[in-house]
Amino acid sequence: MTRLIASLAATHGALITEITASANKDHTTTARRIEATLIQCLKGLMPSDFGGLLCPILNSGSLKALKSLPETTVIARNNYGSNQPDADFILAQPAAYIREAQKRGFALSDARRTALVAEIATQSSHVRLRGEAMALSGPVSPWMMGQVLISVLGMPHDMALLAAPLAARLLRKGAKDFPEGLHDTALTMLCIHDPAAAHQHLFASLAIYTLLGARKPAEAALENADMKRLARKLFCRAGKTMLQEQMGGIEGILAGSHRKPVGILAEFQEKRLYFKAPATKSRGRY
Repeated sequence: MTRLIASLAATHGALITEITASANKDHTTTARRIEATLIQCLKGLMPSDFGGLLCPILNSGSLKALKSLPETTVIARNNYGSNQPDADFILAQPAAYIREAQKRGFALSDARRTALVAEIATQSSHVRLRGEAMALSGPVSPWMMGQVLISVLGMPHDMALLAAPLAARLLRKGAKDFPEGLHDTALTMLCIHDPAAAHQHLFASLAIYTLLGARKPAEAALENADMKRLARKLFCRAGKTMLQEQMGGIEGILAGSHRKPVGILAEFQEKRLYFKAPATKSRGRY
């Protein structure tokens, strides 16, 4: 019976995808009949069978079938390969379907939530709301914060303007969810040996982490004299005021003001422009 249910769910999901993509209603009647058979089969199952069928039902696109599963149903640990929730398919379903899926443990990975930030920058305003809610639906890890920064700071200006508000909300959420991760990441950025060899977005990221509330590190923890000076200038009240007023705060930096930095950030960004990698001599044969 479980194989039949999985097959019916897969067929229904394929029909829903085709109907949505082509706007062709020819398969609607067939989809309804399959859904009715699917629900009838689910009624004859034991509660212990629901866990192994949750992923196929999640990928079926049938709200009635999904609601027929208890909210206490969880995804079985031995699920692998194709027997996993299809995040893109579920996100394409109506809001009621996504809510029912979330009640049964569906959640996006950090990587998928990060990708939503870039997708939202290309969508109309009424479509963006659902993606924003999904991106904010779970804790924001330090890894995800870094990926969001790299993604938005590297966007063209028009896309960055649209993505900046959501990115700022994610970063603030991450600072609350993992405050120690915020402090550790800021310290790691300040511990580089040569600011001239820094990543192109390092100083903008450091400015944002400062505004998020990262602690000022002890100077003994920093090796480079220039980075010690940068830390003194950024983590003081005057430095935070400068970032807020002259660069627009977190949203302003994300939206593009980092391309024309001011104050000490301009000085350090200038160092990068004239960096030359040290000459190396090859040894031995390749």
